Amino acid sequence: MSTTYGATGLGQTAASTRRVSSFFKRHWDAFQERRKERRKRQRERAELCRLNDWELMDIGMTRGEIEYVVSNRHARTHHSSGPTSALGRSLKDPSSECKG
Repeated sequence: MSTTYGATGLGQTAASTRRVSSFFKRHWDAFQERRKERRKRQRERAELCRLNDWELMDIGMTRGEIEYVVSNRHARTHHSSGPTSALGRSLKDPSSECKG
């Protein structure tokens, strides 16, 4: 009877270890994905900040909208795009500027 208990206990330990390692792997992968998205937003923000005001107007943006557009890029590809004006522009505070 003690041999059966020992084998069952060992099986439970291996299963527990797999669950714990799976838990950490999922969270590590999610962390890496968020990091990758953050770097992508930083590159997009820098690229838009390099454009002059005329170039931004050509693509339908103002300098004050850059942060909103970069931060809500994922939302724009889905159904909700956030508050907009009658012209379809965001209502974000235009006083925010590109930061170096």
